[in-house]
Amino acid sequence: YQLALDDPTPNDFHFGPIAVLGSDLLVAAEAFRDLYPSEVGRIDRYDGATFAPVRTFFDPTPETSGFATTLLGHAGKVLARDAGSHGVEGFDAATGAHVHTLAAPGGDPQGAFGALLVPFGDHVGV
Repeated sequence: YQLALDDPTPNDFHFGPIAVLGSDLLVAAEAFRDLYPSEVGRIDRYDGATFAPVRTFFDPTPETSGFATTLLGHAGKVLARDAGSHGVEGFDAATGAHVHTLAAPGGDPQGAFGALLVPFGDHVGV
């Protein structure tokens, strides 16, 4: 089975992780500066029944690369690791608003903070 999604802003993006939020699909388009220096990282949300674009979540730190290298939709939120800024960005799934940044404790010397996002109940393990 193959599915072709309409890109809300057609460009040659590097697509990254895919996740679900309820019945909707989240698709990351990562901003790797060495490959796509003029693009901003984003996550596109598609309706799970029609596959029509619903909302776009933009990288709040476009000056760093590696946005949405890990992706999770859970409990009305969209969480995305930003490997370049060593944090996890949180968005309100309904409005698309950026609501919080989880900073890596101790500066993330191994560069692994947020590499794994695990839902449990109403919480998420980072």
